[in-house]
Amino acid sequence: MDREGRYLLKMRLVTIVLMIGVVSLSVCCGLKVPFQGVTEVEYHEDRLVFSSVTEGSPLCVYLEVPRGLDKDVLLFQKTDWEYEGWLFYQNLWKCFYVSEKSEGKAPKNLVYPDKKVMAVWTEKDQLVFGGSVGEQEALIVTDPVYADRNRKLDGADINYTVVPVTLYLGKKMISGTGFYQHVAFAGKIRAPSSPTRIDFLKQGTFCYLWDRMGNFWYIECVHAAEGWTTFAATQDQRGGWREAYEVRLPPSGEGPFRAEAQDVKASWTVGIPGWRAEVTLSRITPEESVTGDGPVIEQGGENGSIRASLGRFADYRPLSGARWYMVKGALQTENENRTVYGIVQSCCPKTR
Repeated sequence: MDREGRYLLKMRLVTIVLMIGVVSLSVCCGLKVPFQGVTEVEYHEDRLVFSSVTEGSPLCVYLEVPRGLDKDVLLFQKTDWEYEGWLFYQNLWKCFYVSEKSEGKAPKNLVYPDKKVMAVWTEKDQLVFGGSVGEQEALIVTDPVYADRNRKLDGADINYTVVPVTLYLGKKMISGTGFYQHVAFAGKIRAPSSPTRIDFLKQGTFCYLWDRMGNFWYIECVHAAEGWTTFAATQDQRGGWREAYEVRLPPSGEGPFRAEAQDVKASWTVGIPGWRAEVTLSRITPEESVTGDGPVIEQGGENGSIRASLGRFADYRPLSGARWYMVKGALQTENENRTVYGIVQSCCPKTR
């Protein structure tokens, strides 16, 4: 082999060694999370809870889209997405949509989860989600979303508001209100159990309540870095907000609604001293009517009813591992008593 041939061979060997080094570095960076126990992430999550009284009964729809990007991976960075949707109406409640996706796009934006379902922010700042879901068509469209309020939890920014929402269910159009939250976090955390979820922002209990006049209440008890923390917010019909960070909970050790509790008919009283208010809630089993007045006879025949339309959605195993409860009860203040209804989400760290 002449000198030129040896030189070319040497350069090829050097190139191969460099490529092996780059690949090894990328693998090491990708594996340092399990060894060091921390990782740097960019995380976003959209949550929307819709409520409307339809054909005499409350209808609730819950949608969440968490996504996360592991910034410690040098090569082949992708955002991991999850989509999960729930329906609650009378004695029917189901996880009607789930999807997982991985794309090399910024997690702040939304991407279509599949060919039949879309998730998008319009130019008018409207959140649009839906399409052909199983044997049914559904579309959720919000009014323009402008967050009224902001708070922080363990370094995350949480923006939230109440916004008018329209649900298109086949040929039916159902108007109601929705509680919207956007969670944004960037920084180092303990390695999450799933790349799309940060468990310290979701471990706890989340309660969404309405009355028939459209007033809304949100109560949470979450496990944060310094232990259990509580928060409550409410908006009246005039758009005024009130917040409280002191919420008196039953001494269960895990918030007001323990996911593993066996007594599904148990009741709880939650006190909010700053509002001089108490909320007494009872779980509703899937066999009970949400109204508490027995089976609801629907107008228009079984085939044309809301319940029949919802029954045509598929029922999926949820990705989040959350437990859901429909609830009804009373909110008492010094001046008035209100009948309330809604849903409670109990979340635990997800393991895979």
